[in-house]
Amino acid sequence: MTGTSQRFGLTLAMLLSGIYGSKTFQDEAVSLMQRHSPQQRLCPEFKNPNLEELQLRRKQGLVQALARNISQKQVHLFVLAAPYTGSTAVSGLLATSPKLATLCSAETQYCEGQWILSGKCHLFNESDRWLADEPKDWNEALKCYSKYWNLSQPVLMDKSPPSIRKAAKIYSDLQREDKEAKFIMVTRSPCYRYDKRSSQDYLDYLLESQRKLPPQALLHLTYEDLIHDPYAFAAKILDFLPQLETLDPSINGLPLHDDPRSMSVVDYTLSHGLFKNQWAGQAAWEAWLPFMKEFGYLEPL
Repeated sequence: MTGTSQRFGLTLAMLLSGIYGSKTFQDEAVSLMQRHSPQQRLCPEFKNPNLEELQLRRKQGLVQALARNISQKQVHLFVLAAPYTGSTAVSGLLATSPKLATLCSAETQYCEGQWILSGKCHLFNESDRWLADEPKDWNEALKCYSKYWNLSQPVLMDKSPPSIRKAAKIYSDLQREDKEAKFIMVTRSPCYRYDKRSSQDYLDYLLESQRKLPPQALLHLTYEDLIHDPYAFAAKILDFLPQLETLDPSINGLPLHDDPRSMSVVDYTLSHGLFKNQWAGQAAWEAWLPFMKEFGYLEPL
């Protein structure tokens, strides 16, 4: 099957299941996926949290870093995640650290840096924010961000979805001026998002960034693990970046106020209850397999 026909079939399946949500259309989407997935790997069930254990763990308080020998070099931290795959939730968790600076003082949507670079510092046009080579130099972008970061903090964070396409350039540009860049990549299985937001381009950008960044600069985590056990998720972040000192999954550190995304991960999970993947047991789309294999999402028949 050609790439064009794969993408056409995938788009059709998404439209049928995501836009026209009736059971008839969903069944047709499943039928399309089965006919065009000759390698036949299955979409798994969602790994649900133990809600009673989560309530008990909440009472024990925040998570503390275990490392003692911590680098004194300032870290520029970039959250890498496709749109609608948990980046705001992870940023809200990171913002509970007493040692992290956000870009929230700029008052952009979800405290994202992309809107600062295009709308306030004019380093590129808003329509060009997904281009891999914009901005031309990330050191200039950091000068722009420095107007909004608390520069006394050891960790300076930016969360902007287009960074999933720019990560290698960010790392290279900052290395050139001996600045430390680290990345937390959050992925979500396309099996849980059979709709127009499951863009194949996003999957490709994440794959490329994962392969180009040096292992010591990158921590990969999954949205599924965030929901399954937010405290273990936080502990992995602190092992990777002990400069943060503490994280509290029961709090959202971003000033989102009445926004639906203002809930903490723990509050969201407890209020949601059990998660269900309606596509569990169906064959995953062939075009997704490289992404799913790289990030540990495959289940054989």
